[in-house]
Amino acid sequence: MRGRFEVLLVVSFILIAILSGSYAVRWFSVVALGAVLALFLFSGGNLPVLYRGLLAREKPERSQKLLSDFERTVRLVQKAKGGRTARKLVADRIAEMYAMASDDYNQTFRRIQSEPNRAIRVLYGEGDFLDNLEKSLEIVEGDIDESGGSRSQGEGSSERS
Repeated sequence: MRGRFEVLLVVSFILIAILSGSYAVRWFSVVALGAVLALFLFSGGNLPVLYRGLLAREKPERSQKLLSDFERTVRLVQKAKGGRTARKLVADRIAEMYAMASDDYNQTFRRIQSEPNRAIRVLYGEGDFLDNLEKSLEIVEGDIDESGGSRSQGEGSSERS
């Protein structure tokens, strides 16, 4: 009930400001509207949000279900086939894998970003992106298995085909 009163109050001030003929009444209405909106802002009150022209009490349900990490990664890889930005995001994910396996996440991530390791160089190599991605992930897997998760650079010596 409180939400309806607030909306009615704001709408009435707006109508008075627009429809009144007197200059002083218009200014009073504008100042009163500003005071009411400031009161909402500072008191933490929430005005209902209009969705698609209808006054909604709750947010509308999403038409798509929330995607799992796997589905997001699949979509990212599909976009990376033709786009540089998505390809960079895949390279960032690989750098995150190495960083999570190291003792110092931030330092390792920055180092791999500034000096790409073998897995990222293979990812950006010539040829089919999906083949390069597969080789790159095999290198990551080999490096992490070989070092037990403690290797920070990821410059492993074995490359599987």
